[in-house]
Amino acid sequence: MLVRFFCALVLFTSPITFSAETVNHGIAIDIESIGRPPIDLFGVGDGLPDLTAVSVSASPDGHVWVGTMRGLARFNGLRFVPSELPGPSNSKMITAVLALDRNDVWAARANDGVFHWNGQSWHHYAPGNEFPGSDVRRFRAFNSPQGRRLFAATDSGVVAELKGGKWLVRKLPAELINQQIFDVLLLPAKNTNEEILYIATYGLGLYQCIGKSECTALQISGEPRFFEISSLRSVLEPDGTSTLWAGSYAGGVARLQKGAWTRFTQESGALTGNNVHDLEVIPSADGNSEVWVGTRNGVSRYQNGKWQKYDNKDPLNNRRVRSLSISYNAQGQPQLWAGTDDGVARLHVRGDIRTVSRVSNNANGVWAVKFEHDPNGQERLWLGSDGDGLQLFENGSWKKFGLEAGLPAMIVRSLARSPGGPLWVGMWNGQIAIQQGDKFHELATPWPKEEREAISTIYAMNNGNVWVGLRRGGLGFYDGKRWQWFESGKGKAPKRIMSIINSGTEENPVLWITSFTEGLTRYRNGEWKTFTTANSEVPENELAMANLYSDKQGKPVLWIGTRYHGLIRVDISNADKPRLVTEPKLPEPPHHFVYGAIKNNRGDLILCSDYGAAYWRLEKNQKYRAIDYHRANGMPHDECNSGALDFDSHGRAWLGTIGGAAVHVNTDTGEMKPAPLYVERVQVNSSEINLSDTKSIALANADSKIDLEFALLTGEREAESLYRMQLIGLEDKPGEWQQNNQRSLANLPPGNYRFKVEAKNFSGIESTPIEIAISVPKPWWRSILGLLIIVGVGATALLLFIRWRERSLRHRAKNLLRLVSERTSELERRGVELRDMNHELTRLSYFDPLTDLANRRRLLERLHTAWTDAHRKGECLAFILLDVDNFKAINDHYGHLIGDDYLRRIAKIIENAISNNACTAGRYGGEEFGIVVPDSDIEKAAAIAEKICRLIEAEKIPHVGSASGIVTVSLGVAAIRPHAGANAELVIGAADDALYLAKQNGKNRVEVSGK
Repeated sequence: MLVRFFCALVLFTSPITFSAETVNHGIAIDIESIGRPPIDLFGVGDGLPDLTAVSVSASPDGHVWVGTMRGLARFNGLRFVPSELPGPSNSKMITAVLALDRNDVWAARANDGVFHWNGQSWHHYAPGNEFPGSDVRRFRAFNSPQGRRLFAATDSGVVAELKGGKWLVRKLPAELINQQIFDVLLLPAKNTNEEILYIATYGLGLYQCIGKSECTALQISGEPRFFEISSLRSVLEPDGTSTLWAGSYAGGVARLQKGAWTRFTQESGALTGNNVHDLEVIPSADGNSEVWVGTRNGVSRYQNGKWQKYDNKDPLNNRRVRSLSISYNAQGQPQLWAGTDDGVARLHVRGDIRTVSRVSNNANGVWAVKFEHDPNGQERLWLGSDGDGLQLFENGSWKKFGLEAGLPAMIVRSLARSPGGPLWVGMWNGQIAIQQGDKFHELATPWPKEEREAISTIYAMNNGNVWVGLRRGGLGFYDGKRWQWFESGKGKAPKRIMSIINSGTEENPVLWITSFTEGLTRYRNGEWKTFTTANSEVPENELAMANLYSDKQGKPVLWIGTRYHGLIRVDISNADKPRLVTEPKLPEPPHHFVYGAIKNNRGDLILCSDYGAAYWRLEKNQKYRAIDYHRANGMPHDECNSGALDFDSHGRAWLGTIGGAAVHVNTDTGEMKPAPLYVERVQVNSSEINLSDTKSIALANADSKIDLEFALLTGEREAESLYRMQLIGLEDKPGEWQQNNQRSLANLPPGNYRFKVEAKNFSGIESTPIEIAISVPKPWWRSILGLLIIVGVGATALLLFIRWRERSLRHRAKNLLRLVSERTSELERRGVELRDMNHELTRLSYFDPLTDLANRRRLLERLHTAWTDAHRKGECLAFILLDVDNFKAINDHYGHLIGDDYLRRIAKIIENAISNNACTAGRYGGEEFGIVVPDSDIEKAAAIAEKICRLIEAEKIPHVGSASGIVTVSLGVAAIRPHAGANAELVIGAADDALYLAKQNGKNRVEVSGK
């Protein structure tokens, strides 16, 4: 890490300013095409019932519901929480879900009609009774002049519409009866006779129904085929017309615009695949609406006439995307939810941090970043990489410059350019390259070129003069003709220069040099001065990138990254006595090792550290609000590279990390909005309470229990949201801020309370608190009448107790005798049970649970016993070792369950074959079986083995991986007359050798050991 840090910096020499009004942008860099927004992935560990997310739907108020193969779940602002649908069902698969708001959710379960959530409970519309159809494929809701219209498309050829609380069937052509209908799309009109309903079918293509007229088929020509239509969406154009988009299995996407169809496919470069599952639209009033396409191979996006596919570095690549839905975070930025076969993904379409390049991510990434305009106003981005040369993004594409372009090396450490001058490229080994058109040439320099040398920073002045900071060799100055070298070790020039700042003029420069070994050095009029803790407040060493900005009074202040002190500020208005600035206090950086920071016009900072980047926004109260960024938030890597920071004229910040480059795009937005805080769920004694009635809760008695759940719907970084709660009237102050968004209250004393919950998002913005009034009644026994009743009942109870006590004493002896007798009988019974259990445990320890034959332990014990007997009697002992041929292919083709069944069948054949002998068969291991044959010579044992081999062959158990097409076995037979100096393992080894020979000689055979 230190080698990377010491070796590279891009120089920043003056306060960074930008103004969109004063720059001719030309063709701007399109962040949507270059940047990859961050993606959050949710799986079973995040509360999903199953990884296969069949349907996902986000309501306008930010609530997200997901239907999976094993049930339904809702996102509570922190994780997914399962929601059980009522009633028995043969399937838990949720085929469709539509969230209209938090108290209005529709869901469909396979072969079980539809369900509606009203904020308190689910209502079931049973199939064939309250719902005309089965297996809803998709719900769709449309806003029309007549109000909201809700439709359901089913696999049973039914299109149903909810009217007056009842599902009514839409009349369809006869050919669509029992035809799968995957989607519907309504283009509403003031006159319902002019509205258009499109129907997407699986197999018969697209149908159009105008008003109450008969539906007619629409032909979509071209290849590949386009009649298995999966999804429909429409886009409202600025001229008031609607564009129809249709997705198809195998056919890609088709667009109907102004009466003409246009096809987009994988072959045309538009899509990640032609099998389209769903479409989604992010509308825009300026005509730049985005169309997202979910396919079997990932997602694609269409915007501004261009298609964008996700490359192999994106988490959604090659995932089957089944469902898409659009939501908006608390700041109004759109997000795309995608249901996949590997869980749910949330793509932050307008995320603050975007990865723009992963160049050299297998090394140390991007060391230098430079954003600029060419003479025609064209925006371009230069990246200096660790091993992949120089990268240029221009005109919508990347271009690489390496050795073939004249660069002397492939490791670029720094970049700089004087106005109107060529690009200077600082290299590893201490070389410098100068741009000439599309080529580069090496500039001769006086210092030695060696492995540990590097051009860590370059300060290109407006007059064309250049200062160069070296990693080992000191400082260089070039006036356009010759070099002046201030060699470290021979003067006062420091080593390991990290940045060069000029607080003077170009004619009379005052250079401030940060060094990783010698702290802060000033060079003025040929004189050197180093500032240490002995003569200043500046740390003595390990200073990183510095930038110069003026404070409110116009004083020059250096903002310097350090290794152990975070980001420090040094006032250099008195050049002889620089001092640390401590007010206003700065936020804590993501890591104490800060590589550097840059500031924009409004005073915001972008900071890079050894563990993450940060955006410090200057608020109206002149305090900074900090937002940290890591890989989970869109960074290509958590570790930045020193000096790789640059603002552009749009206020975007470009960052280099060891995993590539990123851009921060949210530096010029307004104040962050607080996220909405909702009461997500309330239960009293495990019964749901309608969420619309949660302003006050009246409990029936003091024993009641209240379960509360809240959701802060930030739409991003929910794990960093914090909550605190207080039961006012019982608790003196709020609790600590914590991630927990739930609270249970039980056994509250009688009285009136107010339950208050507060929440704040990842940047500390607090939301409007929620207060719920809770009343707990006094118990009946605290009234006067209740007290009288208690006294009377108590006196009566005391009298009854005394009489009961007398009777109980008389029966005590009798009861004790009875208990002794019962306990004695119980002990005897349990002793019998214990002996039976021990017998059973002994039996289980000797038998294989899969085949019910002897296990390996029992088999070897039997072999050693037979060996001892045979040695004592002078008899022969045989051992057969059997192995199932090509058994791995059985598991690979049929699965392990079938493989286990085959082993049981083979075990049964073995057991039947030796039933008339004194043999013992057992599972030796895996697909191997052993048979101990007492008092047997080699011929008798071979006959038994041959019998088993042929019986298994005759069983004709299917096996496609075998040459014969059936399961066969190979057997090895060995026999021995036990004698002194030998042991039972000898006959096992001999049988194993014979088995090996059987395998070599073609399998499905018996071989006898010659040993």
